[in-house]
Amino acid sequence: MKASLAKRATAYLIDLTILLVILGLINLLYKPDISNLNEDMASITLTYAEGDASFGTYMTEMSAIYKQMDIANLFLNIINVVFIIGYFVILPYLNNGKTIGKMLMKLEVRSRSNQPLTLTRLMARNLIINGLIYFIAVIL
Repeated sequence: MKASLAKRATAYLIDLTILLVILGLINLLYKPDISNLNEDMASITLTYAEGDASFGTYMTEMSAIYKQMDIANLFLNIINVVFIIGYFVILPYLNNGKTIGKMLMKLEVRSRSNQPLTLTRLMARNLIINGLIYFIAVIL
């Protein structure tokens, strides 16, 4: 039987809370210095706001700054991917389709044929649901 949207959303919020607490603690321990990039961002924004730079120039420079920020945060992005895969792929695979949130809400992930999901299906599911596509693209 298919679970209600409220139960699934509650389980997902529980899971996200757990993951965000863990990743938040890691983020507190590891903080790359990106203050110079923030200054560059403020500078190009001011230049654009004053009309001294075109929109194309603004977007090109902002894109370069965001790319540098992603590179500075590479370690954290890798940690994010590892924890998301561990929590939303490996844990349900080893635990009959259940994460902690799903256990608390008495839910489990199953295929349409009511079989446990394979690692491949769990990974594909999480590429979309949990934004793994973005994190993997940033890392590569």
